[in-house]
Amino acid sequence: MLRVSPTCARACARLISVQTFLVLALVAVLAVVAAAPATAASGNPDVKRYRYRIGPFHIQPGQNEIAFRPVLKSERPAVPGYITRIRPDLTYLDGRRPRVDVVHLHHAVWLNLSRRDATMGGPERFFAAGEEKTIFMLPPGYGYYYDPNDRWVLNHMLHDLVGKPADVYVVYEIDFVPADSPTGRKMKAARPIWMDVQNGSLYPVFDVYRRAGGDGKFTYPDEQPNAYKGRPKNVWTVDQDGVLLAGAGHLHPGPEPLHHRDLLSPRKMRASSSGSTLGWRWSVSRPLTSCSTSVSWV
Repeated sequence: MLRVSPTCARACARLISVQTFLVLALVAVLAVVAAAPATAASGNPDVKRYRYRIGPFHIQPGQNEIAFRPVLKSERPAVPGYITRIRPDLTYLDGRRPRVDVVHLHHAVWLNLSRRDATMGGPERFFAAGEEKTIFMLPPGYGYYYDPNDRWVLNHMLHDLVGKPADVYVVYEIDFVPADSPTGRKMKAARPIWMDVQNGSLYPVFDVYRRAGGDGKFTYPDEQPNAYKGRPKNVWTVDQDGVLLAGAGHLHPGPEPLHHRDLLSPRKMRASSSGSTLGWRWSVSRPLTSCSTSVSWV
């Protein structure tokens, strides 16, 4: 298991990370130890709901580190198909959920080592969660195509906040459509598009200092001199035609929720491979109690 200790924030700085998952539909959806029995979801007998546990993870008193763990084949579906919904969670071994101020799920990122990431190269990032445990869903007819032979890894960061050891599972519940079912034969595969203001960085964060920003609001990277040394990390040029299906984001406690614009319907935002660029900006209002984000074509 590879472990990387995160660096600490500088004095008077607040570290804020934003990791956005957008789904760009191409020709043909999404999500990720013992699996719970399958149940029908959404009234369609072809859509099965599974619950998997990854772990257990032993948390040491004061633990605050990033680690990587393979997702075993027993911790995910056994047959090819499409993932259309993911609901993440964190539980003790007995199924109880720890309070976020006791055991904190800083982040969990699902990586597919068998596929190439669209915006960065390297392993494909296809789902992530933080303590908000956002449920991700794709529109009917679309799913993240799953191959049981793919190699998955979980990038996770679990915090102890009370100085006591604990044992937990990272849990994820998925709606799954087998590829050989009547519904599965009609599904179209969605492609994960991961955007970040520090896309490609091992620890994608930036610092916001007190009194930063001239109008009470700090927008990164617009108001950060030399935010990027070379190519901007917050933009991606669309490489093929498609439709944006859904989006989700992550931010730390304190700020207001993320806001995505024009992502409610696949008809509202289309991408063309003829030079369109997807951009991501992050705004923070002083005194760091309000944040907003927007997704836009620039």
